[in-house]
Amino acid sequence: MKNYIIHDQENLLKLISKEKINFNGKIKMNIGQLSQDENAQYEKYFNEYYNACGCEMGSFFCFVSILLYSIFEIFHNDNINWLTVRNGVIIFFLSAGLGKIIGIFIAKMRLKKEVTELLHRLQ
Repeated sequence: MKNYIIHDQENLLKLISKEKINFNGKIKMNIGQLSQDENAQYEKYFNEYYNACGCEMGSFFCFVSILLYSIFEIFHNDNINWLTVRNGVIIFFLSAGLGKIIGIFIAKMRLKKEVTELLHRLQ
């Protein structure tokens, strides 16, 4: 496994650049200006945000959308049929996709915020 080791500001900037970094391991922090605990804390954040898949937000969206759809159908539909089930399945998958996209976007914004704050701190 090839880790991505951050030694300086240039390596840090690559985390939020448009180009893809070629590594398959973890992000490791080794910035001399930071304590060992600070390096470990940033390492944890950067790995979490950089590798985010949006699953947590996707599952939340699925749960909420199915709950709301079920409540809506209970109060507005006297009989449950295949059309109701089909609509529920469609809503489930659309909400999962939307949740994953939003989750990834939020993680990338948090990564950018953390990197920017650290860059300002290091200057």
